[in-house]
Amino acid sequence: MVKATSVAEDWYRRRVEKCMLEYARGLKRGAHLNWVLGVIEGAIRHGYLKRAEVLAMISKIESDPTYLPFMSQAQKIERLKPLRERLTHPRTSSEVFP
Repeated sequence: MVKATSVAEDWYRRRVEKCMLEYARGLKRGAHLNWVLGVIEGAIRHGYLKRAEVLAMISKIESDPTYLPFMSQAQKIERLKPLRERLTHPRTSSEVFP
Protein backbone atom coordinates (compact mmCIF):
# COMPACT_ATOMS: atom_id res chain seq x y z
CA MET A 1 0.00 0.00 0.00
CA VAL A 2 1.30 3.44 -0.96
CA LYS A 3 1.25 6.10 1.73
CA ALA A 4 -1.16 8.97 1.04
CA THR A 5 1.59 11.53 1.63
CA SER A 6 4.07 10.02 -0.80
CA VAL A 7 3.29 12.58 -3.52
CA ALA A 8 3.71 15.46 -1.07
CA GLU A 9 6.90 13.94 0.36
CA ASP A 10 8.36 13.58 -3.12
CA TRP A 11 7.41 17.17 -3.95
CA TYR A 12 9.02 18.53 -0.77
CA ARG A 13 12.13 16.37 -1.30
CA ARG A 14 12.56 17.67 -4.87
CA ARG A 15 11.89 21.26 -3.79
CA VAL A 16 14.44 21.12 -0.97
CA GLU A 17 17.00 19.50 -3.27
CA LYS A 18 16.49 22.13 -5.98
CA CYS A 19 16.74 24.94 -3.44
CA MET A 20 19.98 23.52 -2.03
CA LEU A 21 21.42 23.24 -5.55
CA GLU A 22 20.39 26.81 -6.35
CA TYR A 23 22.00 27.99 -3.13
CA ALA A 24 25.20 26.04 -3.87
CA ARG A 25 25.42 27.54 -7.36
CA GLY A 26 25.22 31.01 -5.86
CA LEU A 27 23.98 32.58 -9.09
CA LYS A 28 20.40 33.47 -8.28
CA ARG A 29 19.97 36.67 -6.33
CA GLY A 30 17.32 35.33 -3.96
CA ALA A 31 19.02 32.00 -3.29
CA HIS A 32 20.58 32.87 0.05
CA LEU A 33 21.09 30.85 3.23
CA ASN A 34 17.97 32.06 5.03
CA TRP A 35 15.82 31.28 2.00
CA VAL A 36 16.96 27.68 1.72
CA LEU A 37 16.72 27.25 5.51
CA GLY A 38 13.13 28.48 5.36
CA VAL A 39 12.25 25.97 2.67
CA ILE A 40 13.87 23.18 4.67
CA GLU A 41 12.21 24.29 7.90
CA GLY A 42 8.81 24.25 6.19
CA ALA A 43 9.33 20.70 4.94
CA ILE A 44 10.41 19.56 8.40
CA ARG A 45 7.66 21.46 10.20
CA HIS A 46 5.00 19.88 7.98
CA GLY A 47 6.47 16.44 8.67
CA TYR A 48 7.51 15.60 5.12
CA LEU A 49 11.26 15.45 5.79
CA LYS A 50 13.48 14.83 8.78
CA ARG A 51 16.70 16.68 9.54
CA ALA A 52 18.69 13.49 8.98
CA GLU A 53 17.20 13.16 5.49
CA VAL A 54 18.17 16.73 4.64
CA LEU A 55 21.72 16.16 5.89
CA ALA A 56 21.89 13.00 3.75
CA MET A 57 20.78 15.07 0.74
CA ILE A 58 23.59 17.55 1.42
CA SER A 59 26.12 14.70 1.61
CA LYS A 60 24.83 13.30 -1.67
CA ILE A 61 25.15 16.67 -3.42
CA GLU A 62 28.68 17.06 -2.06
CA SER A 63 29.87 13.62 -3.13
CA ASP A 64 27.93 12.86 -6.32
CA PRO A 65 29.67 14.29 -9.41
CA THR A 66 26.38 14.43 -11.33
CA TYR A 67 25.25 17.25 -9.01
CA LEU A 68 26.92 20.52 -9.98
CA PRO A 69 29.51 18.90 -12.26
CA PHE A 70 31.24 22.24 -12.84
CA MET A 71 32.21 22.42 -9.15
CA SER A 72 34.81 20.28 -7.42
CA GLN A 73 33.81 18.28 -4.36
CA ALA A 74 35.82 20.68 -2.19
CA GLN A 75 33.95 23.66 -3.65
CA LYS A 76 30.58 22.01 -3.00
CA ILE A 77 31.55 21.15 0.58
CA GLU A 78 32.71 24.70 1.21
CA ARG A 79 29.58 26.24 -0.31
CA LEU A 80 27.20 23.95 1.62
CA LYS A 81 29.12 24.18 4.90
CA PRO A 82 27.03 27.06 6.36
CA LEU A 83 23.84 25.17 5.55
CA ARG A 84 25.09 21.99 7.23
CA GLU A 85 26.23 23.97 10.27
CA ARG A 86 22.87 25.69 10.70
CA LEU A 87 21.06 22.36 10.44
CA THR A 88 23.28 20.70 13.03
CA HIS A 89 23.58 23.74 15.35
CA PRO A 90 20.49 26.01 15.09
CA ARG A 91 21.14 29.58 16.22
CA THR A 92 17.73 30.19 17.81
CA SER A 93 15.11 28.08 19.51
CA SER A 94 12.60 29.08 16.81
CA GLU A 95 14.51 27.11 14.14
CA VAL A 96 12.80 23.76 13.89
CA PHE A 97 15.29 21.06 12.97
CA PRO A 98 14.38 17.97 15.06
